[in-house]
Amino acid sequence: MRASATHRWTRGLLAAAAATVTLALAGCGSTAPSGPGGPPTSASTGASTATSPVISTTAMGTGSSGSGSLSASALAPDGSGSTDAAPVEQDLTGRIKEGVESGCTVLVDDAGTVLANLIGFDPTGVDVSGVVTVSGSFNPDLMTTCQQGRPFEVTTVRAG
Repeated sequence: MRASATHRWTRGLLAAAAATVTLALAGCGSTAPSGPGGPPTSASTGASTATSPVISTTAMGTGSSGSGSLSASALAPDGSGSTDAAPVEQDLTGRIKEGVESGCTVLVDDAGTVLANLIGFDPTGVDVSGVVTVSGSFNPDLMTTCQQGRPFEVTTVRAG
């Protein structure tokens, strides 16, 4: 009698484990929108259909107090949402701060909002204690351990 109870318990445990694995794998399926305003449908090809918007950023002038602002809008170049275009060089103005993760540097606006995660930032020869203008381009495909801001590949940094 004992072997039968153990056998049933083992079968039940295996069935529960199989159901858990099946549900976990089902949750890994991706979805793709069926059209504008339509409900998502299951994608069976495994190919990614999601795209990121191209960000157009314009730095505003700075006053005598050294404060600056940034205007940004998410627009696709052709209105389709495609981001196959080459990165656009742009200027961001703000203050340099250390990120919360070790080795991460971010650019923040006057309110403390993170504008960008600065990749390749070299402070040599630049006074970064005040407002700076950073030139470069956003690279949303870049992998980083910094959890603040979108990756921004820096080409130049200048004070003010």
